[in-house]
Amino acid sequence: MNILYLIIKNHNRSKEEKKRKEKKRKRKKNIYKNNLKNKKMNSEAKKPKEPETSAKPPAKRSKIEREPCNPYFAFLFQLQKSGSVNLYEVTPMLMKKFPELDQEDAERTLLYWMQNYDRIEKE
Repeated sequence: MNILYLIIKNHNRSKEEKKRKEKKRKRKKNIYKNNLKNKKMNSEAKKPKEPETSAKPPAKRSKIEREPCNPYFAFLFQLQKSGSVNLYEVTPMLMKKFPELDQEDAERTLLYWMQNYDRIEKE
């Protein structure tokens, strides 16, 4: 009976050891995966970012941006209140209403007006 007891006890021990080893293996595997993820994230964060200014020269401040209240903005607000015009149609309308504006200036004016709408509206 003693021998049978020892055999069963050893058998149970080996099951427990297997379970422990399996848990340990899973933990190591998870740690390895996490380390790989962290390395990837760190390597992406460490990559030197090119300064945006080197890619393109800084945009010059146009006359539009220096004048807080100008007729272009008044015209854009009128168009907005009318509600009959799509924003895609506004650039040609600006060029027609104000012949001194070329395509680029009209687009820049519209873009500036949209980006700074809240500030311009208060002025």
